[in-house]
Amino acid sequence: MTHRIANHRPQSGFTLVETIAYVAIFSIFISFALGFFWQMQQARIKSGIVREVKENAAQAFELLKTEVRNAQSVDAPGSQLGQTLGTLSLTRTDGTALFDTALKSITVGGVPLEIRKLRLRLPGQLAEDATSDHVTVARFEISDVGGAGLPTALRIQMTLASVNPGQDPLYDFTMDFDSTLSFRTETL
Repeated sequence: MTHRIANHRPQSGFTLVETIAYVAIFSIFISFALGFFWQMQQARIKSGIVREVKENAAQAFELLKTEVRNAQSVDAPGSQLGQTLGTLSLTRTDGTALFDTALKSITVGGVPLEIRKLRLRLPGQLAEDATSDHVTVARFEISDVGGAGLPTALRIQMTLASVNPGQDPLYDFTMDFDSTLSFRTETL
């Protein structure tokens, strides 16, 4: 009787334990990658919100600077200085330029909201928005820092906040801005 010895060839492939270990390592890698990706997305969103608020402030201050430098004086009866939501009325050779704030109804993501916008009304024209629908003006305060008599310099303090209908902390951003603007004086 002869016994044949079976020819055992090594099996190729993974054992169950090896497969479980590889799946676990791969799962850990994927969870870290997704976490990193989510943090990058949140940083991108927050950066965009901060940029939007800062760009709105820069645009508003540029308009304010231009109008103050082109004005002869502050129209004191038409202005509300020292108030959180003040009004700045400027006397120009062609009439009066007016900066004020107004409520505007908008819809964001299907949610109706009221935001406050900074507006500029030039002589003989309708008021135009000086801020976008992505921010709301929480504070627009003007004060005289020029001394006695008619103001020669104005301090403008403004607080802008991102529009955040869901009150999501990711979309919540508020920033205060402060600038001093001087009237252009003509000397000969």
